[in-house]
Order: sequence, then structure tokens, then C-alpha cells
Amino acid sequence: MRLLKNILNDVFAATHDTVPISGLVISGSAGRTLVQIANRETDLLVIGGRHHSKLSRWRSPVAHYCLTHASCPVLTVPPPPLQLDLEALTRKKRLLGATADDPLHTLHQLPLQRPAYTDTDQ
Repeated sequence: MRLLKNILNDVFAATHDTVPISGLVISGSAGRTLVQIANRETDLLVIGGRHHSKLSRWRSPVAHYCLTHASCPVLTVPPPPLQLDLEALTRKKRLLGATADDPLHTLHQLPLQRPAYTDTDQ
């Protein structure tokens, strides 16, 4: 616990003073503990979410618990697209029977950047 508190102190020391931030280290069920603290101390609970699929609306049981039990508003932040691509590649690698030592080659397609103005817009 002491190591975790030291890490939190280091992280918070590097943040700006514009938004008050504090750390709290508590052991217990993640969803239940987050909701208990959020219901008594916060105006908004921000939690990392997982993308939803056709099979299940929420793949993260912690996010689902917070969304269904918190009395304060809950904002779920989706993972970045690159993380989703890496998770998909890891699943495919496992399905193909590849080991951790096998090389993994991937290409991540970035969204097309279009200029806001071109000469043809006149």
C-alpha cells in the first residue's frame, strides 16, 4: 500500500493546479468501492470503459456496476483506437496458436486528414 501511495503522490505532483486532485488507496471490490466513495464525495465519476460489442453492451463489469449503482453522474471514457487494435491482434494471435516470442507485425490506419480549405472551394 505504501508503494501505491508513493506512486500516486508522484503522479499528482506532476499535474497542474487548475483542477484539485487527491488520491485515495482503499482495498475492496473495485465497482462497489468506487460507487461508495463517489456517492459521498464527488459530483462526477469518470471511469475507463471498454468498447461495446454486439454480444455484450459492457464488457467491463466495473463500468457496468458503476453505471447502474452510482447516484452521481458517471462518465465512461472509451479506450483509444490503437489500444482496441492491439487487443484484437492479441486475441487473433492467441487463436492462431502463436506464442509470446513470435513476432507481431501490425499496421494501424490513421483517419484521413482533410484540409478545412482548399483552392477548389472558391
